[in-house]
Amino acid sequence: MVRGDSVSPGYWSGELQPATDEEGWLRTGDIGELDAEGNLYFKGRRKDVIVTAAGLNIYPEDLEAALNRQPEVAQSTVISLEGARGPEPLAVLIMRGKDADPERAVAGANARLARHQQIQRWLIWPEMDFPRTATQKVRKVEVAEAVKALLSAKGESKADALLPSTPVLSLVERISGSKNIEPTASPSSSANLETDLKLDSLGRVELLSALEDHYQIEIDEAAFTSSTTLTDVEKIVREGFVETSNRPYPYPEWTQRFPVTWLRIAFFYSVLLPITNLLGWTRVYGKERLSDLPGPVLFVANHVSLADQSLILAALPGRFRRNMAIAMDGEMLRDWRYPPEGIGRFKRLRWSLQYLLVVTLLNVFPLPQKSGFRRSFAFAGETIDRSYSLMVFPEGRRSMEGHMNHFKSGIGILAAQLNVPVVPVKLCGLYELKKSGRRGFAEPNRISVTFGEAVKYALAEEPAWIARDLEERVAAL
Repeated sequence: MVRGDSVSPGYWSGELQPATDEEGWLRTGDIGELDAEGNLYFKGRRKDVIVTAAGLNIYPEDLEAALNRQPEVAQSTVISLEGARGPEPLAVLIMRGKDADPERAVAGANARLARHQQIQRWLIWPEMDFPRTATQKVRKVEVAEAVKALLSAKGESKADALLPSTPVLSLVERISGSKNIEPTASPSSSANLETDLKLDSLGRVELLSALEDHYQIEIDEAAFTSSTTLTDVEKIVREGFVETSNRPYPYPEWTQRFPVTWLRIAFFYSVLLPITNLLGWTRVYGKERLSDLPGPVLFVANHVSLADQSLILAALPGRFRRNMAIAMDGEMLRDWRYPPEGIGRFKRLRWSLQYLLVVTLLNVFPLPQKSGFRRSFAFAGETIDRSYSLMVFPEGRRSMEGHMNHFKSGIGILAAQLNVPVVPVKLCGLYELKKSGRRGFAEPNRISVTFGEAVKYALAEEPAWIARDLEERVAAL
C-alpha cells in the first residue's frame, strides 16, 4: 500500500475513478515482507501467488530468480497450473541453445529452493521470447493460455502431462547397473522392476529414494513391490504420496523408557537368565574381545532357533545385555499388533498379548522383509542415539537345513550408516539339538556362542559387499 504526493488521485475513464481509499492509500497488488531488521522485500504480485493444496504460498519470482541463475536458461517464467494435487508451479523455459539440458537447469534451481518451492514440472517455450507488456513484463495470462492450448493438443489439461521426460528410466539404469534396458523403453512400459529390470528389495528402496529426491515428493514404500512396473512407477510419481497400507509397522519408543526398562532388567535377571543358563549349558568364546569395546554396538548373528537372542544376551557382558534392542520379523510383529481382518477374537487377543510381552520384555522392533525398510533403519538409528546396542539376524529366516543362509543387503546399510562397531556372532550346536528332537535340557557344552573381532565399515562401501563380508566373518568363527 502506497500513499503520498506521488500517487495520482484517480483514473479518467469518461469520469474520474478514485485510485485510493478514503485515507489516500493505493493498493498496488504487490506483496512485501519485512525482516527482523525492518528491511522490506518485494515478493511478487498477489494475483500470481500459487497457493498449494497444503496451503503454502509459492512466489513465482523466487523460482524465476533461481532458474535465471542457471547457465542453461536464457529466460524463464513460472505460472500456476492445476495438477493432480491442486495448483502447482510450472516452469516455462527458453533455453540457451538446442543442446542446453533443461532437466539439469531445473535440478540446479531446485538446489537453491526450499522443499515446498521445488519445481516438478517444466515446459520448453516454442518462441524466442515471451509475450510482454510495454514495460517488458511477461504477460503470464497469455503464457498460461498458450500452455493450456499446448496441453489440449496432447489431449491433456493438467500439469501431470509435463513430467521430465527420462528420469525414471535413467534412475532405474543407474541403480540396477544394467545397460540392457531397451533404448525405446519409456515410463509407460510394462517392464517389471524385479524380473525385467533386476531390482531386488534393496534396489527398489534405492530407486524410491532417488525418485523422492528428484521430484521432491513422499512415496509410501509399500507401493514398490516385486510386481511393480514402470507404468506403476510413473503413476506413483504423478500422484505423489500414496498410503497403501492401513496396518503400519509398530515402533514403540515407550519400551526404551522408564519404568519399562527397569521391568525388563528385572525380568531378565530373575527369569530369563536363570532359565537360559539352566537349559543351555552354553560355552562362550571371544568374550574378551568385548571388554574394551565402547557401546553402542551392532551384533550380527546367524539364526537357528527362537532361543537365539536369549542365548546371546546371556553370553554378553551386563552393560550390553541391559541396553539391547533386537530386530524381529517385521511382518509377524505387525500382524500381532494389528491383526488382519478375518482373525478370530481369541486369536486376536492372543496375538495382542504376544506383542505386548515380546516388545516389553525383549525390546524388539520390526525389521520388515517386504517394505518399510527405511523407517526400520531410521528407528535403528534413533535407538543407537539412545545408547542402545542392536542385535540383528541378517539371514532373514531361521536355518532349516543346518547351513547358514545368505545375509540380506540391508545389514550392509545398517553397518555403514550407523557408524558403530559391528561384532559378528556365531551360534553353534543348536541345529544338531533341534535335529535330534530333544526337548528341555541340552547336554553340557553342546551349545556355544562365539564373538568375533569388531569391525567398522566406511559409508562409501557397497551394502552388498558389507553383507558378504559379515557373512564370511560369521561363518569363519
